[in-house]
Parts: sequence; structure tokens; C-alpha cells
Amino acid sequence: MTPRIRKAAALASTVVVLGGAGIGVASAADTTTSTTSTTSTSKTTRGDRGPGLRTAELTTIAKALGVTTAKLQAATDAARPAKPTGTRADRGADRAAEIAKALGVETAKVGTILEANRPAKPAGAQDGTRPAGGPGRGGPGPGGPRGGARPDDTKLIAALAKGLGIEEATVKTALSKVAAAHEAEHAERDTARYAAVAKSLGLEAADVRKAFEDARPARPTT
Repeated sequence: MTPRIRKAAALASTVVVLGGAGIGVASAADTTTSTTSTTSTSKTTRGDRGPGLRTAELTTIAKALGVTTAKLQAATDAARPAKPTGTRADRGADRAAEIAKALGVETAKVGTILEANRPAKPAGAQDGTRPAGGPGRGGPGPGGPRGGARPDDTKLIAALAKGLGIEEATVKTALSKVAAAHEAEHAERDTARYAAVAKSLGLEAADVRKAFEDARPARPTT
């Protein structure tokens, strides 16, 4: 093989190698683009449509009411209470005050006991977050304030009774009263929101309530 032929062969081999590398890079780019696209699509179609409502639930409710999902979404958004301004209230302090009032004791004592018996946060949870499926996801509908199972207060009742020198039955009754008051408050807010959604859609509030409650996931039994 002459030097000229060997040089041409080497050049041809280099072109093939570079071409193969180019195909590999292009393939990797295509894979990355595909992965990114899939991830983006997944995020877009997860179904989050605002607090308490996901795409499937929104569709179910809209179908029951005979309206479009867009109209229902707009109505629920408009009925959502405005975010409070100023400093956020300390819910722990509020609860301590409610329990103390129900028991007729000092709020500071109750607060100390509540702090000492605060449940550990779920794994991976951060400040300001809520466990999945927990209460307070906002707005009337699935996942509302009564969407989760009520926590077991047995240990807290015992701690309050021991720390305050009160019988456990008395503490249990007081906690039940506080919980009932919260339920009544939530129900009142829901009623107002159902009425607002109904007004926006030109429907009866009772029909809106039924559609939302029928679509609400069943409360966990455990």
C-alpha cells in the first residue's frame, strides 16, 4: 500500500469515528430532550387545579353540575377567601388558648404541655408543609377540612390530665368541644363558598354542595 493510499485510509477512518461520535451525541441529546419533555408533560398533567381540587375531581363535579371545567375552576377560584394580611397567627398558641378556655385553666400551662407532646413531623416534611391528604387544603370540595382521619389524642389527653391535675374524662370532653367548634366553623365557611360558587354558575347551592361532597374521597377508617 503506497503512502498516499495509507493516508487516505486513515483519513476515512477518522471521519467514520467522528461521525459515530456525532451520532452518539445526537442520540444522547435526543434522549435528554425526550426525558425533559416527558418530565414537563408529567408536571403539566399531574392534575393540580388549586387547593382541594384535582383534574379528575374537577371534571367529575363539572359533569354533575352540567358546566365546563373552566367555568367551575373560575367559580371556585373566585369563591376562595383572600389570603390574610399581616403576621400569621400562631396556631399552636390559638389551640392552647381554646383548650385552656374549655378547661378553665391558664393558657401558659396548656401551651407548655402541648409543646412537650407535639407529634413528630412526617419524614421529609418541612416547616409550613402539611402531610399529604391532611386537612386545610382550602376551598370547598375533596380534601377539605374534614377530609382526613381525626388524630388519636389519647396520649395528649393523659398528658393534659396529669399536668393540670384534671380527670381524663374532663379533658376528653373539652377537646371534643374544641373539635366540634372547629367543625362548625369549617361547615359555615363551606356553606358560604358553596353559595358563592352556585351564584357564579347560576345554580342552586344545594346542588353544588351535593356535587362537591359526592366527589370528596371517603374519610380514612384507620
